[in-house]
Amino acid sequence: MEEKILITSEKMNMANFLIRWLAIATAIFFVASCLKLNPIGVYYRAIGIVGMALLNKIIIPILLGGFSVLPAIVFYYFAYKKIELIVTNKRVYGFAAFGKRVDLPMDSITAISTSMLKGIGVSTASGRIKFAFIKNRDEIQQVLSKQIMNRQNTSENKAPQEEKTGSNIIELKQYKELLDTGVITQEEFEKKKEQLLKQ
Repeated sequence: MEEKILITSEKMNMANFLIRWLAIATAIFFVASCLKLNPIGVYYRAIGIVGMALLNKIIIPILLGGFSVLPAIVFYYFAYKKIELIVTNKRVYGFAAFGKRVDLPMDSITAISTSMLKGIGVSTASGRIKFAFIKNRDEIQQVLSKQIMNRQNTSENKAPQEEKTGSNIIELKQYKELLDTGVITQEEFEKKKEQLLKQ
């Protein structure tokens, strides 16, 4: 069967996402400063009222918001800027965090999950690989779930048939031994053989 691409990841606009994250962190520090929860309020006594209001309500929240999330922004940008995920009917491949090349046969995938930052985790027997900042994460999760379910249903249907075929072959060999030793006739053997091969 030819390999067919089922779905390809669409990269999220990381810059917009990280700017929103910075804005949220700044807003949190702004609210904290308005509620007088700001931990550096000791330094405000040396500054005039206008300067204190400007510093307390605008500059400090921006600085604290920026410094609190700046390392995370830099980390996520470099870790996930090359993310790519391609799902075919035979495998999942692409680039995970830090540009790590991934190529997983569909049969090795045991589970999939979603996570924060528009992330998706692909689990195998040897571990879990995480992809993040994927715009169409939910669609990819649905396609992968469907592939895993189809594979499980197919393997469940094959297993009883294979077991039955194996036991029929063993039984046929036993009847052949009975024929060779003269316990049953050729006609009885042929009748049993036809019956077993039809099952």
